[in-house]
Amino acid sequence: VPTPAPVLAVGGRERPGGSLRLYPVNPDGTLGNRRVVSLATPGIPGPPRAGSDFGAPLAAAGSLLVVGAPHVAVGDVRRAGAAYVLRMRSGMAFGVTRLSQEGRTVPESPETGDEFGAAVSVHQRYVAVGVPGEGFGVATRVGLVQAFTMTPPGRRLAARHVTSATQSSLRIPGFRTKSRLVSSII
Repeated sequence: VPTPAPVLAVGGRERPGGSLRLYPVNPDGTLGNRRVVSLATPGIPGPPRAGSDFGAPLAAAGSLLVVGAPHVAVGDVRRAGAAYVLRMRSGMAFGVTRLSQEGRTVPESPETGDEFGAAVSVHQRYVAVGVPGEGFGVATRVGLVQAFTMTPPGRRLAARHVTSATQSSLRIPGFRTKSRLVSSII
């Protein structure tokens, strides 16, 4: 994470449910003392359950660090997944926004095995989250990408859903289910 001061982010397994190690990068390239962040860290919405894979996928741009947790439970829905967008501040402090298919921010509902957050990407203020387990009707595990814009720097960190994209909505040739070729789902 290059700004406001360089920080190296590394996924790990120091805590139940996964972890994130943050190392300040000194001007000479050496690493300072690490800070371990997990689903049990104050400000990170949990729950800290084993197997959540918090920190498995990571992406960074500017002051934003996106952390996936594809196997975290959302309410009582196991392996629904979530992504956490951290806006880094000085001294390795951060603000955080949790993205999941729960609530009004995302148009889909959490389902067991969705794995929201299995892949994450960020460019400037745009965040993309992969949901490989998403299904539509008879088509299971079709997959979906959810795209968001984050509030500009200096404001409270919040996400606005921009679009949902599937193989069909991107006009990539159809995919096969057990019984038929599906050409359009959305």
